[in-house]
Amino acid sequence: MRRLSHLACAVGLLVAATPALADYKRSYATGLEAAQAGRWDEAEARMKEALAEEATPKANVKLYGMRFETYVPQYYLALAAKNRGDCATAIKYYDMPGVEAVVQADNKLAGGGAGLKDCRSKQLANNTPPEKIEPKLPVPAPTPTPVPAAPEISAPTELVNAIDNYLGGRYAQAASVDPARLPDARARYHALLVRAAARFVQAQLQAGDAGKTLLSQAETDVRGAKQIQPNAAPDPTLFPPKFRQFYTATR
Repeated sequence: MRRLSHLACAVGLLVAATPALADYKRSYATGLEAAQAGRWDEAEARMKEALAEEATPKANVKLYGMRFETYVPQYYLALAAKNRGDCATAIKYYDMPGVEAVVQADNKLAGGGAGLKDCRSKQLANNTPPEKIEPKLPVPAPTPTPVPAAPEISAPTELVNAIDNYLGGRYAQAASVDPARLPDARARYHALLVRAAARFVQAQLQAGDAGKTLLSQAETDVRGAKQIQPNAAPDPTLFPPKFRQFYTATR
């Protein structure tokens, strides 16, 4: 316990000397210590602070000194929710963009990810509707006039694959979707939105001209999406705060 206390103090002192933009690292490091000690209320509070500042999961982040960690606050927020029996919230955090891919790439975290998948299965089982029992009528009801069924509308395969790749952290594959090939305006809007979000994340991960080019492409996609649906906005359960701010600011 003394070592953990000294380490927490050192984290606070080192991060306090860094620019304000690195505050999320301090919150994350403190949250890690709390999670490892089983102080889940404190861990949850610190991870929410980190997530508010930086929502993109990263495989290797320098927190301070020579300490490098996988940065995925959503994972620890999911564990905190699961610890208190709130599977719905746990799944919401674990299903955020890029989380599962980063977790599965870290052997230290993969076991917890499996537990969160169990949480998802349990919730699905609990939400299964009971079997509908039709009452038996003593007298046959008159046969109604048949009404043609409305045609079933399903999302295009290209769009479904793009969303799946984005949520799985496969941003290059998600960015390869071609909105022009989709059959209707609504599908093209969502494809542009997903492609913009994927390119935005890629731009954050790449430096120099490559990152600038990706960011410019993301801006073009956002403008295209706004032309199709001017009053729409990215869903906060699927897209992180930084991308939603980028979407709003792009003209």
